[in-house]
Amino acid sequence: MINTTRAFKSRGDFSENDLTLSPFAAEGGRTDYAAFLRDYIHRNYARPIRLKDLSVITHVHVSYLSALFKKRYGRSFSEYLLSYRLQKAAEMIGSTKLQLKEVAVNVGYVDYPQFMKLFKRVYGLSPQDYRREKRNEA
Repeated sequence: MINTTRAFKSRGDFSENDLTLSPFAAEGGRTDYAAFLRDYIHRNYARPIRLKDLSVITHVHVSYLSALFKKRYGRSFSEYLLSYRLQKAAEMIGSTKLQLKEVAVNVGYVDYPQFMKLFKRVYGLSPQDYRREKRNEA
């Protein structure tokens, strides 16, 4: 118990790669929450991600994090997450032979019909048609 308490009091006991600490390591002592959120998406897009949970990690109100993110990246946190996941899905569809349901799960969508609907809205093609088109280009 004493060692655990000391670990919490001592910053040196934590890895610099610890994702929960990365927003606190910005240059000049300023915290870059928007970059933290973006990096978190990039590293964890296949898992469920909620801005509310990241708010708890950073100890910053959800609406403030949301405003910072939108100001920096020009779109909301959820729009960015959706776009990033679908971009990764498109890459997988075009470069692997994974089943399309597997691709959906690998980018964080357990509901395949929802994934298909979102993919078609963004890319103008169903995932199947997108794969066919990519194969014809090669």
